[in-house]
Amino acid sequence: MARTLFIRLHPFEPGDLAAAEATWLRLDGAAVRDAGHRGPAARLPRPQPGERVCVCVPSTDILLVPVRLPRGNRQRLLKAVPYAVEEQIIDDVDELHFALAPREEDGRWWVAVVDRIRISDWLEVLAGAGIQPHLVVPEVLAVPREPGQWAVLVDGERALVRTGTFDGFATELGNLPVMLGGVLEERGPPAGGIHLLFPGDGATFRDILAQAHPEVTVTAADHGGDATRLLAQGLDPAACINLLQGRYAREPEWSGQLRPWRTAAVLAGVWLAAQLAVDGYRYLKADGEAMLLQRHMETLYRQAFPDARRVVNPLAQMRNRVQELRRRTGGGRASLREMLARAAPSLTRNRGVTVRTIRYRQGELDIQVEARDLAAIDRLKRDLAGIGEFEVESQSQTRGKRVESRIRIRSRAT
Repeated sequence: MARTLFIRLHPFEPGDLAAAEATWLRLDGAAVRDAGHRGPAARLPRPQPGERVCVCVPSTDILLVPVRLPRGNRQRLLKAVPYAVEEQIIDDVDELHFALAPREEDGRWWVAVVDRIRISDWLEVLAGAGIQPHLVVPEVLAVPREPGQWAVLVDGERALVRTGTFDGFATELGNLPVMLGGVLEERGPPAGGIHLLFPGDGATFRDILAQAHPEVTVTAADHGGDATRLLAQGLDPAACINLLQGRYAREPEWSGQLRPWRTAAVLAGVWLAAQLAVDGYRYLKADGEAMLLQRHMETLYRQAFPDARRVVNPLAQMRNRVQELRRRTGGGRASLREMLARAAPSLTRNRGVTVRTIRYRQGELDIQVEARDLAAIDRLKRDLAGIGEFEVESQSQTRGKRVESRIRIRSRAT
């Protein structure tokens, strides 16, 4: 990056654009040009000529998930992503926006999933200040880290945890040891250890993490209380996911640059017409092949399920029948990662509740929590039950001025 206006949008309630706040600063390459500012997003400065605008948005509103996709045209892959990740999310895919990271060496693609209402809110806030960003990224992907290392940035009551180039999550600081424990249990300790970026020396919190996870090397460094500056200097456009894809892609700045190219544009139009004719022929041929494939799929479905009366969409019907068989045979248990992915937003939203322990056994998740009052526990329980995929039970008891509760979650698929 050369000259950059770096903006960090802070969390605000959906639709409450007037309450949006931001922190911003300017950079020349990696060097910060000013001390940084915080205030209402409506007062954001306009970009200067030749200045790129990079925006970090709250990771609490974004889910990062890996998928397996074949190589191919990026726009076609984006159309396939919702169906590739639909089993890892609980919301309606039609209400979500998906952004694709570059393909990793192991063949995986990382996907950022965000509610369309949220990204529309962010872009509307920026447009209200006269800003059209070049880059909009989840803030956790700007946390600096070394290869093979996990980095934890503590910022107020939140923690940003980056566990890979395109992987990470945000959580409340009080829930950090438990959330890290769940990820460590699933993936094992990182080869480079965990690096804690903390305001102050961070020794106490480092010791807490080290005692909770003695198998991991934990180091700490002081970020001076300026997390935004650290994110601005740590952001690498080549190692992040730009949310401005698909319908939200940035429009090109033509500025009349096409006028000298009119003759070339006419020739390109002639070539395009010829190409469309060729593509039309290929499409008709492919359509015929698709019909043959559809018939073959119907035949396979009827062979697998002779009791089928009507076949409309053999692929969807096959998937439903397989899921039904898995439920009957007990193969539908959700994994620890799946259950944590579904339950984590509820645990993060209910700020009055602190998670003490998480245990997983045969499709059941036991969560030991503590709250100031029973009402906070009830809100969390209703929130988890509202997901629709869980059966939720709880046992609570009062100890002094605190309420302790054990919440058991099991997938309805078990």
